[in-house]
This record gives sequence, structure tokens and C-alpha cells, in this order.
Amino acid sequence: MKNDKGVEVARAPLTITARSEGAAKAFHLPEIGQTGDLLEVIGPFDGNFATTNVKLDDEAIELVAESPRKLIVRNSYNRKGMTLLGLRERDRTAQMDFRSVAVNLAVPKTALLKGEKTTLTVKLAGLEGLTKAIPLLLENTSADVITLSGGNAERFRINPAAVVDGSVTIERTVTGIKAGSWTISCSVVKDE
Repeated sequence: MKNDKGVEVARAPLTITARSEGAAKAFHLPEIGQTGDLLEVIGPFDGNFATTNVKLDDEAIELVAESPRKLIVRNSYNRKGMTLLGLRERDRTAQMDFRSVAVNLAVPKTALLKGEKTTLTVKLAGLEGLTKAIPLLLENTSADVITLSGGNAERFRINPAAVVDGSVTIERTVTGIKAGSWTISCSVVKDE
């Protein structure tokens, strides 16, 4: 590095790695996603929304971002359960069976004082015909205000045997540490 007078003021080694050859040659569509959340599609995109179309059944969904290797869309699908995810990029198409999962969190009391408790009910719908476990993350992002039975970041799986009438209900106890606003989220996550 040189200063404004052209005098060297610092030097550091720089490592250069070879770039991987080319972008993906095929499209890789997700098999599952949460209603309202973002979905990632890997593949040979051109970076231009005008040449891209994504549908769940016959309903177009929102395109969010596109690069030469990836497309991000929002699962704005209003229904839940199994559907067909279809992609068109220029003259190429791909499709896959896709499960759209609705996640609903509810508590009877949202303002807790120190030591007060309430019950968090998490209901997942759209699970009809589930054949493999779905990974979830239940997260308390307000650990200074409340505690959540199961921990602040509980990862677990919904097994097909737990599904009743296409849904699963999970309950956790929320305990107040101090008065204040708090946030808990539940997300369908990628298998790791």
C-alpha cells in the first residue's frame, strides 16, 4: 500500500485461489419451504428477471434476486401442502414436487412480568402425506426478557408419525425474566 506521495507504507502477502469452472449446468429446486419465506434455486441463470418465471401450481410467485448462479424467490403461495414448483429460464424449464408449510405461533399473553408464564403454541400445517422428517428451528431472540423451555435455539425434526390431519402442534413454556417486548420465531430450515 502506498500513501498519496507514492511511498510504500505497508505490505502484505495476498493469496489467490483459482475460480471454480463455470456455473451450475442444471437447476436445483427446493423440495420444501415455508409460506412467506424466501426460497433459493441454484442453476444457470442469466441475471435478468424478464427471462425468468417461477410458479407454484399455476400461481406466479415473487422474484426477489437473480445472479448467474442463483435465483431467490418468495414463497408467496397462499395455499399449503403439496404443489408443483415450476421454473422457466429463457427456453429451459424444470419442475419438482414442493411442500409449502404454514407456520403459526400463538400465545394467550404477550406481556409478562418476572416469573410469569404463558404457553407458546406452534402449529405447522400442509403436512399431509409427509414421508420424511422436516427440520425446524424454534428461536427465542429475546433471551434477556424471556426464557423458552427447550432453549433459546431449539433444533428439532417433525417426523411423519407425528402428523395428525395434515398438521402438528408443539407447545413450549415461556417464562418472563423482566417486563418488555419479546420475539420468538419458528422456521423450516435446510437439512445440514
